[in-house]
Parts: sequence; C-alpha cells; structure tokens
Amino acid sequence: MCAAYGAKDSGDARQALDLLLESGDIAREENTDHVTEDHVRRARKRLQTNQVIEGISNYSLHGQLVLWALCLLEERGETPARTREIRPPYEKLCDQRATDPVSDRAVREYLAELETLGIIHSDWRNQGKGGGKFKEHELNQSVSSVKAGLEELVGTSL
Repeated sequence: MCAAYGAKDSGDARQALDLLLESGDIAREENTDHVTEDHVRRARKRLQTNQVIEGISNYSLHGQLVLWALCLLEERGETPARTREIRPPYEKLCDQRATDPVSDRAVREYLAELETLGIIHSDWRNQGKGGGKFKEHELNQSVSSVKAGLEELVGTSL
C-alpha cells in the first residue's frame, strides 16, 4: 500500500519508505505488532499535513490567508477557482484578522509560490477572444491536511 501511494503521488521510492516508517511509528504508538492499512492512511494524512506546515511555516500571514481562502472554496466545491474568485473569501479573512488585504498582483504571486511548493495546482485556461486567458487554482493536498496545517500555524480553526 505504501508503494502504491508513493507511485501514485510522486513516483518516488523515498516517499513510500517515509510512509512506511511513519505507519510503523503510528503502530508503535498504539502498541500493535502489525502495520495495518488504517495506519498507512493515517500516516499519509500526517505526512501531508507536515508537508503543508513545512511549506508555509515561513510564509507571510497574507500568503497563509490566500491558501485559507482557496481551502474554503475547495470545501464548498467551488474549485478550480480563478484568482478573482479567491479574492472575496481572502478579503473576508483579512477583515476577521483586522488586516488590510494585499493587491491582486500580490495574491497572484502568493498563488504562484504555493504552486511551486506543491501545495496547490494551477492551470492556464484560454476562453478565446471573449473570455480571455486566466489561471485556475485548486488544492494539490487534501483539504483536511491543509486545514490542519493552517490551524497549527495561524492558531484558529477554519
């Protein structure tokens, strides 16, 4: 199962070994003699959460809020989302945190950095002459992993 997840997610054998190691740690924490599929699933979620935390731990508050806004849209089934669709929930989060939102350009730059970190996935769309060219964004990690990482860093629940 670890090898299958490693192949599916990245094709990297090291990822499969890390997953097996983490699964063994969970089994050891529970004082069990065998690693089960449940241990592997929970280990995968834990590793994904740690990856998100590692990726955004040194990120600015606004970068984290942009990710938070995309997470909210993902939960509502409104992704992939254009940058202009991410802006309203981002601004609402800024209001809740009593901070002024950054420019559209800065939001686009945060989204590009999140894509580079592998936390989100973005695709260019071209709607032709009338619709223009734009990017759509969606989470590349599970919503629960992103939420857990953000809650740990930002210190509040979504």
